[in-house]
Amino acid sequence: SNRQLLAFIDAAFALHFFDSKSHTGVIISIGGVVIYISSRKQKYIAKSPTEAELVGLADNLGLVELFHEFISFLFGKPIPPPIIYQDSMSVISLVTQGGGITRTKHMQARVNLGK
Repeated sequence: SNRQLLAFIDAAFALHFFDSKSHTGVIISIGGVVIYISSRKQKYIAKSPTEAELVGLADNLGLVELFHEFISFLFGKPIPPPIIYQDSMSVISLVTQGGGITRTKHMQARVNLGK
């Protein structure tokens, strides 16, 4: 639909050579029109590609929600919930099914942001 907000969030693990920080890219569109683009270094040093993707997702969920509320305000009525595209099956699994194992305990706080 013309009022469907789409967000594409991706991360590159340990992209920056000197400090080993990862990088996040975000594209937000509505009705096929890009309204926001961002590409920036993450604040944290991720321990794995999954954590880098999770940090990118968690750091940008609030931004997606802000755009959703703002566009609903502009239209004068609620728009459908945003669709967030994430290419990491590990992150999708963590967000939808939870971690629950010792290896993912350090990421649990970020996972809970996505629910």
